[in-house]
Amino acid sequence: MSDSFGFVAMAIIVAAVALVSRYIALTGAWRRSIEVSQEIYEEDQKVERLSVWNSITTCLRNDQFLVFLPSFVLYSVGVQIITGVLPFYVESVLGRDEPGAMVAVLSACALGVLMLILPFAILLARRRSKRQVYGWGMLFAGLYFPLFAIAGFLPGIPVVAQGITFALLIGVALAPVQTFPNALIADITDYDTVRTGQRREAVYYATQQTLEKIAGAAGPGILIALLALGSTADDPLGIRLVGPVAGVLALAGYIVFRRFWLPDNVTEESVAEARSS
Repeated sequence: MSDSFGFVAMAIIVAAVALVSRYIALTGAWRRSIEVSQEIYEEDQKVERLSVWNSITTCLRNDQFLVFLPSFVLYSVGVQIITGVLPFYVESVLGRDEPGAMVAVLSACALGVLMLILPFAILLARRRSKRQVYGWGMLFAGLYFPLFAIAGFLPGIPVVAQGITFALLIGVALAPVQTFPNALIADITDYDTVRTGQRREAVYYATQQTLEKIAGAAGPGILIALLALGSTADDPLGIRLVGPVAGVLALAGYIVFRRFWLPDNVTEESVAEARSS
């Protein structure tokens, strides 16, 4: 779209699609959210309300929340820089003067595989657990992203074919981080209720979203620092380093997340059983 219509037109189209998509989702959830809000309001009348500060500090004493947060941020930043480098990769490594169309092709490859993988990821999560599938996604990303350092540099294979091949499996790494974080936060809030008897969904989700925005700012900073090491056809060092750095971040997230043990259905009984196992 950027190549064909210009950046301003592209921004308007993307904003319009995002707005419509968000409100379609809101329409689907609206009635149920009102019902749940009423139920929670009625429950809150029976308990003493905590201050915002007490709620936040209590959340930060939740051991599972403290495990999830850094793993989520590390995984998200890793995914962000590997996708954010694509325009520079297309121009410098694949040799396209107008990178927009090729970036769209690579993105479509990743998103296409993501859409294909999602049903299987959800099915696998139901058979095993959200925790395991999310962890496997981080492990795969940690092992796969470093291969970006050689995509486009292998002799005897067209560079575009190498780029497309690599982009396809990015979708596998994207699926868990696009699917499970909100569901895992829901498990964490249920665990908090088991521990404290309070409902603090808003504080947990607000904290997660705040950190996601911070990660959104950190990703471009890391990417800029790497590109400063080399982002041209003659010196693509910074571009090649993006893969290993993204892999290290995702792998670090996986190592941290291994301490996450909450079951999918969080109750007093399931928590006690998971702790004892």
